[in-house]
Amino acid sequence: MRWFITGDIHGNVDRIYNWIDRMDFNNDNINIIIAGDAGLCWRKDKKDLEQTIQFHENNYNFHIWFIDGNHENFDVLKEFQPDECGIVSLSPHIHYFPRGSGIYIQTDNGIKSILCCGGADSVDKALRTPHLGWWVDEAITFEDIDKCLAHKKDVNKFDYVITHCCPYSIFLAYSAYLITLTNINQKAVDHSSELMLDNLANEINFDKWYFGHYHVDKQLTDKYRCVLNDFIEL
Repeated sequence: MRWFITGDIHGNVDRIYNWIDRMDFNNDNINIIIAGDAGLCWRKDKKDLEQTIQFHENNYNFHIWFIDGNHENFDVLKEFQPDECGIVSLSPHIHYFPRGSGIYIQTDNGIKSILCCGGADSVDKALRTPHLGWWVDEAITFEDIDKCLAHKKDVNKFDYVITHCCPYSIFLAYSAYLITLTNINQKAVDHSSELMLDNLANEINFDKWYFGHYHVDKQLTDKYRCVLNDFIEL
């Protein structure tokens, strides 16, 4: 099994399909994780999701996995129920990792542990319409962090942490790279979810932390990597 992580696609699944086609990776052993803002669930009538599922299942065999970002239709996402492992399967090859998911994956380099926590604050939420372009559910809560920390009893050190935004301390240290929307009043931006992830980062041991949200591909430290268009093998 091979696992790759990429960043925000905002419903543009063609970006993944183009890469899969170029790499000739269309098989059941390939898994792509989207670090939030997949945008597969956006329309209230679910026509976009239904079309994506139909096209994918008719043409591709690889698996898409995603955590939620701040640009998802949470009303639609909540209609799907998790299985006994806590994973939500939207179709046989498209799956969602809810916040606080702790999973093990089989890779070519052995079994690896992953901790997932989606969510982030929209920098322009004041301009968005609730339940059409913005959902209060986007924000990371104390309950989400508690679900993540519950896995500490089973895992001493996580191989990978996957979130949508990053801890606030990382954002502050590397804001020169992470602030990519220059038309936004940064003083008005809500950093509550990033602050929540500071709480998580302070309580766990991990090897690598991958996140999206900031629309840039950048290795910030040995541990922290922001992803957008790159496909990084785990």
